[in-house]
Amino acid sequence: MKSTKKIIIGVIAVIALLITIAGALAMPTVNYDPTGNSATVNKTQPVPFTATVQNQTPDTTLGYQWKVGNTVVGNANLFTFDGNNYSVGQYQVSVIVTENNTLIGDNVWTVTVQDPQPTSVLSVTSVKVNGKSNGRLTLSDLNEVEVEIANDHTLDIEDVEVTVKILDVDGNDLKEEAEIDEIRNGDEEKVSVEFDLSNEEVDEEEYDIEVEVEGEDEDGDLHTYIKKFTVEVDREKDDLTITKAELEDSQVFCSANPQTSLKVKVKNIGENDQDGAKITVKNSELDVDLQMANIDLDDYAGSDNDYEKTFPLNLEDAKQGTYTLKVTVYSEDDELMDSEEVELQVTCPEGTSSQEEQKEEQYADKELAAELQKKIDEYRAVQESQAAAKGNFRETSSYVLLLGVLVAMMFFAAVLSATYLLVKKK
Repeated sequence: MKSTKKIIIGVIAVIALLITIAGALAMPTVNYDPTGNSATVNKTQPVPFTATVQNQTPDTTLGYQWKVGNTVVGNANLFTFDGNNYSVGQYQVSVIVTENNTLIGDNVWTVTVQDPQPTSVLSVTSVKVNGKSNGRLTLSDLNEVEVEIANDHTLDIEDVEVTVKILDVDGNDLKEEAEIDEIRNGDEEKVSVEFDLSNEEVDEEEYDIEVEVEGEDEDGDLHTYIKKFTVEVDREKDDLTITKAELEDSQVFCSANPQTSLKVKVKNIGENDQDGAKITVKNSELDVDLQMANIDLDDYAGSDNDYEKTFPLNLEDAKQGTYTLKVTVYSEDDELMDSEEVELQVTCPEGTSSQEEQKEEQYADKELAAELQKKIDEYRAVQESQAAAKGNFRETSSYVLLLGVLVAMMFFAAVLSATYLLVKKK
């Protein structure tokens, strides 16, 4: 008996639920067009707005009230917003729907009225990135963007300016410009610009490119055209790049201890992390062979994907000249990723020389002085010998003659020394 009562109670509950669902489904609903809450209207364009009631209760009266701002403009399910009647700007269009004076729905649109856009006689008929219409941006080489522009005017268009932008690269738009002197009516012209992304924070998988073309026809009327499209970034699994290789002083002077330093910064722009990358700095003439190993870098999207190192350079024995320092970066697998050459100028101003040259000159001076002293000592020995044999030799004419020869030899030695130093400096 109790089980029968439970069954009856359950059936009644199910029936009540079905009645509730049916009542809910039978309630009137309102569909609106345009969908959403905004619309754009040209100043010469009429746009219909509708509110359509579904599941209307039989023998009931529907009511509609349309407003533009606070002004009532209609009382049917259809209202036409005519742009001819409004100036350029934004307006609020709203509707309230009632059934027997009971609210069953409402909606509000923000309507933007704008001037009609004239049909441009300039158009971008083709854009190629790195030689392909579906090309990708590269981070290691220059990116070429080729734009083809058509003139559909009956007149020639002159001074056509082409602006190409890669939008929102680390918060900034990268921009390159080119110019075409003239596009004859019915003709097409091509122009190319280049982008270097190797030093940019390119941390997205794709970017928008915007091409804007502007030119003036022979009557002085201005014509513009804008084209926007999306392009992907071509990334390697392993890809390290040198973003900076700068000398603290690119020109050093001969001194007791000439030195400078080289600052190198690398960045991981590849998809893989790097556990053990390496930087090297080399020049065989300067006997420079430096490296920094075991560098760990996150992938291109990581927060720790770059590294900076300063290499001190000791140039104690450097001679005057221009030297090229080769900077390279290697992956964790010791594969060459990128390299740069940095020029260093060693200058010895007039009156100075490198240490090696100074040593050579000092040695030559000492050698010449020793030879001169040897000759003087020989003549002194001769004088003393003759003086002992003949008495007071200084009073004789031979002494005067020998003294003159000695002075002439000293003068010759001085001239020889000056000539040697002059030749050495040259």
